[in-house]
Amino acid sequence: MINRDHITLTFFLALAALVVYLFAKIVLPFVAPLIWAAVAALVMYPLHRRLTTRFKERKRLSALIITLAVLVLLIGPMTFFAATLVSQAGEVVARVNTLAQTGELQKLWDIRLPVIDSIKEWLSQYYDFSQVNPDQIVKGLIDRVGALVIDQIGWLIANGAKAVFYFILMLLATYYFLIDGDSLVKRIRDLLPMPRAHIEQARRQLKDVVIATIYSGLAVAALQGLIGGILFASVGIPSALFWGAIMGFLALLPVIGAFIVYIPAAIVLIAQGAVVKGIIVLAIGVGLISQIDNFLRPMLMAGRTALHPLLLFVSIMGGVAAFGFTGMVLGPAVSALFLSLMTMVGERSKD
Repeated sequence: MINRDHITLTFFLALAALVVYLFAKIVLPFVAPLIWAAVAALVMYPLHRRLTTRFKERKRLSALIITLAVLVLLIGPMTFFAATLVSQAGEVVARVNTLAQTGELQKLWDIRLPVIDSIKEWLSQYYDFSQVNPDQIVKGLIDRVGALVIDQIGWLIANGAKAVFYFILMLLATYYFLIDGDSLVKRIRDLLPMPRAHIEQARRQLKDVVIATIYSGLAVAALQGLIGGILFASVGIPSALFWGAIMGFLALLPVIGAFIVYIPAAIVLIAQGAVVKGIIVLAIGVGLISQIDNFLRPMLMAGRTALHPLLLFVSIMGGVAAFGFTGMVLGPAVSALFLSLMTMVGERSKD
């Protein structure tokens, strides 16, 4: 005899699976702007709470003001920055190509400075530097950077309308996340079949990691890139905005950092006879730019859960490889959830 309850349960599960699949098909194309909207709402939430109190619990007014502020702060500066960065990237490619063709790169490689000679001598026991051809290396880099710039320009031209739509969607989602974020989190927490303490632990760790990635990661990197760009411009290094952006990106990566840019720049300045400028770049780079990470990051991270530097590095790189630019936040977030689940499994195994 056919069990009617089993038929009902099977039908319900099949229908639920179909609905979840269709819902995922609808939402997945817009995951990136929704994630950035959630991050923006999370970062702006303390300000939203203070404004709501000041406006006598008018949450919609507070959310609208914050969303408009994000619009004004992002659309103008970001448009200018992106256009200038692409322009200066092209200038850097052309300039380096000229240096390679005139033999100046080889002269820079052959410069004789005590510190560089000592480093080359120490490394020569592991690698034969006579086989290094800077022209070939630079040509390969030029081809890659040039292709990247052309691809990005082509993407902007072909997907301009899509980018604008995604930006509008992010602003709209940020507005509603600020208004309904609390109730949405509570609803998700009530639906999860897990102990409340474990859910709260995972939520707190996820929040701390995302905020830490934004504050101690993107904010610190942006500040290092800004100071580096201003420093390069002040000593007359061409395409300062481009090099500042490169320093900011490298500052996101644990262990690596902005020194990969400003130390060679200082060496080149000294080799070209601008000794004072080279010393200034080196002094400010070592004494200020690299120290920002040491004193500002701990202040921003105070009281928050942090990922191990190695895991953070793998999470950012793997996240960017898997999800694009969104992976800079999504990668560490997934790692934080993974660690929370492992902690829960360990606690349950002890019980």
